[in-house]
Amino acid sequence: DISLVSGSLTDIKEIYNTINAYAALKTDGTVTTWGGSYGGDSSSVQAELVNVDTIYANQYAFVAVKTDGSLVCWGDLNSGANCPAGLTNPKSIVSNQYAFAAITQTDTVVAWGNSMRGGTSPSGTFEQIYGYYNGRAFAGIKTGGSLFSWGENLRGGDNAYPVASGFSGATIYGNAYAFVVVPT
Repeated sequence: DISLVSGSLTDIKEIYNTINAYAALKTDGTVTTWGGSYGGDSSSVQAELVNVDTIYANQYAFVAVKTDGSLVCWGDLNSGANCPAGLTNPKSIVSNQYAFAAITQTDTVVAWGNSMRGGTSPSGTFEQIYGYYNGRAFAGIKTGGSLFSWGENLRGGDNAYPVASGFSGATIYGNAYAFVVVPT
């Protein structure tokens, strides 16, 4: 019920959403949430939602990145509301419907959320990762230009067509069932 937080919805920088909840990042770095069970109640982490720089969302959970590089996660525990221990200052974070994946400062990938749908970390180092429009998998370009995908097999996560090299700097696009890579 937005009427419960309407007085807090001033000086909004950006609004993010899950399937049934919203998170408003305010210009002072605080966060106001409302809506359903998938992130609308942030009371268990509300004291930590200060000095927030940006927020990421999947269909069921949120991740806030604070100005000091630390993460705050909330929403559905099976979909990423359980921040991975030790992950700070990620270079980038992407999401699919059920999981998040981050490139660390050492170019490894840390994934969390539903393990059958991309929430298991792949090995190796990566230049980039992608997941946004794919509901249940991630794809990435590893250091050296090889392609790699992980997550639900029927959604492109089976790494069925690994390519050894040649894709450094390429762009990855995805839909609900597959990925395509466009070389530079």
